[in-house]
Amino acid sequence: MDVNCCKRYCYNFCPCFKHRKSEVDYKYLGERWPEITDAPDPTLIIWNNLGIDQCSRCIRGFLIYLVLFVVVVLGFVGIVFAYNY
Repeated sequence: MDVNCCKRYCYNFCPCFKHRKSEVDYKYLGERWPEITDAPDPTLIIWNNLGIDQCSRCIRGFLIYLVLFVVVVLGFVGIVFAYNY
């Protein structure tokens, strides 16, 4: 990834560098130049969650919200019942 944006432009669009285009073609991923970013700090990663897939997390989240909804509805019904009593 040691090709800067000026060289990429010249290799792709300037006629005088067309013969050197193959030097950067293999570095493209899906016709896009990959962007390199810094990795997150290892202390910010929740290492215990790496073994849990996305479907399992989704089901857990749904169950948590379902239980929360039931508790809120029961609390509301309890308050209305107590108010009317």
